[in-house]
Amino acid sequence: MISIRPMRSDEYHTFEESAVAFYADESARAGRINRDDSLKWARVETKKILTKGIETPTHLFYVVEDGSNQSVGYIWCGQDSDLKARAFLFTILIFTEHRDQGYGHQALKLLEQDLKGKGYRSIGLHVYTFNERAVHLYRKQGYRETDLVMSKEI
Repeated sequence: MISIRPMRSDEYHTFEESAVAFYADESARAGRINRDDSLKWARVETKKILTKGIETPTHLFYVVEDGSNQSVGYIWCGQDSDLKARAFLFTILIFTEHRDQGYGHQALKLLEQDLKGKGYRSIGLHVYTFNERAVHLYRKQGYRETDLVMSKEI
């Protein structure tokens, strides 16, 4: 059994470094940016969104913990800029050594309950199609595709 709790300010830097590294890797794997530039690019893009770090208005940060209160991952979401009753899931990151134990599934369910209690009516997200594990998780949880972005190397 897991739980989620609000992130403390002393945990934010470690979260941000993990989130930036994850975003850089995923974006490079998707061909959005070349690998050599991906970390710098992801850091700049993240700072554009999180202008005040953990204090950025309309953003929520959670720590995912296992039954012994050990941190096993992070969640970052925020209010959708266009639809105030919709949250946007920026990152759900379960640490590699804790994957395949159902933590992502449980964490997403707990996040949905928490956001519903805060007045949100839906959650949007972006996932790269090569990330089959994440696509499977979201579909299993009832998420559906609402649009499709495609690209081609020329």
